[in-house]
This record gives sequence, structure tokens and C-alpha cells, in this order.
Amino acid sequence: FLVHGFESATGGVRQGLQHLVDDANLVTNTSPTWTYQQPTVVALQRAVQTASNAALGLLIFWMGLNVVLRPQLGGAYSDIQEVIPRVVLGAGLANSAAHWTALAIDLNNTVCANLLAVNSGSLTDLLGKFPVFDHSWLLAVLLVTFLLIWLWLFLKMAGRMAMLMVLLVLAPAAQLCWALPQTRSFADRWHEKFWTTLYAQVVVTVALKLAWGFAGNAGSNPIALLITICLLFLAANSPELLASGATRMGLGGLIDSAMLVA
Repeated sequence: FLVHGFESATGGVRQGLQHLVDDANLVTNTSPTWTYQQPTVVALQRAVQTASNAALGLLIFWMGLNVVLRPQLGGAYSDIQEVIPRVVLGAGLANSAAHWTALAIDLNNTVCANLLAVNSGSLTDLLGKFPVFDHSWLLAVLLVTFLLIWLWLFLKMAGRMAMLMVLLVLAPAAQLCWALPQTRSFADRWHEKFWTTLYAQVVVTVALKLAWGFAGNAGSNPIALLITICLLFLAANSPELLASGATRMGLGGLIDSAMLVA
């Protein structure tokens, strides 16, 4: 009775996860229709962009006060030659945020699709290739762990999609914040969160591709199945791993990196 119930439960969970992946692939793809093409996201992003443009005059006035008054108050501030480029770059990025964020998402999807296409295979194959219960309780424990971590990964990728939607809405205002020293930290936090959240999916795809390869050749080898589960666990934690390695990554750091690459 216990064996039959376990087989039915794990088989049902496996089929349910396969249906989730087939209906909405949140794990290796960032759907444009759910992010930068989603009507509510587009409408809210335009509203934030309009508000940012309305605040641009106030921003220029405040920066002028900083240039004029901070030296008299004993503070240090860059001259007008640094202030004007910051305003121009911040305003340009704020008004073009819908375009370059969409390009970044499309680039992420292209990279993930190319990685997933290596040696063929699909995401549902990983669920299908993991061995079924064969009355070995060690394999049963590994199978339950695999299914739980997979479900956890899917839920985290759904949360990632929701976070990207919020970040896309706030993108115009975040770019304008970069012009002022008092608000630059908000822009840096936005860039750090956006780029690590978006491109964490590339790490997820690589880890899943490795897990798919191990699952295909593992058979019922417990060690190989344990490595597969560890790769799946690594995929689920990739956003946090990238975020910890990209601390204080702001717009200035991205510009410096681009100049070094050039």
C-alpha cells in the first residue's frame, strides 16, 4: 500500500511539473509578453517616465544649488562639466529605458535558448529522465528531494518574473536618480538588482543543462543522482549567488566595464 501510494504521488507531482513547464516556461525563458510587452507594465512604465520628465526641471534646479552652495558650506562637489553629462545621460537612459531593457531581456532569452539547444534536449526531458521509484528507499529519498527542489526552483523563477516586472516599471525613475549624489544609491541598487535578476537565468540554464546530462547517464547510480540534485539546487540559488558577487554594481561601474571592454 505504501509503495503504491508513493509511486502514485511522485508520478502525479512529476506530471504536474511537466505540465507547468510546458504551459509556462519560467525557468529558461523570460517571456516578453509577461514583461516589457505586458500592457499593465507598459502603462505604468510610461506613467513613471512622464513623472520623471516632470521632475527633471526640479532635478536641474537642485543640482545647480549643489554646485553653487556646497563649496560655501564646506562640502565638495564636482564642477558643471561633470554635472551636465550626468543630467544628459540620466535623462537619456530614463526616456529610453523601455528600449534597452527590452534588448537586455531578448539577449538573455537568446543566450538561454542557445545553451539549451546544445546536445538537444528540453526542460521536460530532465523531469522525464530522472529514474522512477524501483522499491529502493534511497532512490525514493533522492526522487522526493529532486521533485521538491524542482518545485522550489519553479516558484523562485516565478518570483523572479514578478521582480523583473516591478523593476521595469521603476526603470525610468531609477536612471534619473543616478544624476544626484543624494539619490545615486537608489540607481545603483536598481542596476544591481536588475542585471543580477535578469541574467541569473543564464546560470540556471547552464546548471539545468549539466543536470540533464547527469540524469541521462546516471541510471540508478545514487552518487550521480545526488550530483544532479546538487546542480538543481545550484540553479535555484543562482540569483543570490550573482547578487552576492555583484555588490555595489551601479551604472558607473557598468560604464567603466564597457570602456575597459572597448
